[in-house]
Amino acid sequence: MATRTTNSAEEPVVIGGGVYEQNHYLDHPELGTEKISYEHVISPHSFELEREAIFRKSWLNVGRDTLLPQIGSYYTKEIEVLDYSI
Repeated sequence: MATRTTNSAEEPVVIGGGVYEQNHYLDHPELGTEKISYEHVISPHSFELEREAIFRKSWLNVGRDTLLPQIGSYYTKEIEVLDYSI
């Protein structure tokens, strides 16, 4: 849990285990001190973008050739994160 201490400009600010100089916030008032929204990180749209960027552009290990007993054999694999069957 994050705690915040801001008694004076000389006192450090403690947030989430880190200590930050209060002067940083005074030197950059344009950054503000309000809570930052994280909605864009947990939105379904962001999940879709990450899913495409990570899983569709990289190799996925779906099995080993030793699972196939003979030439012409095959098996299927459900890739749940992609909602896809290979």
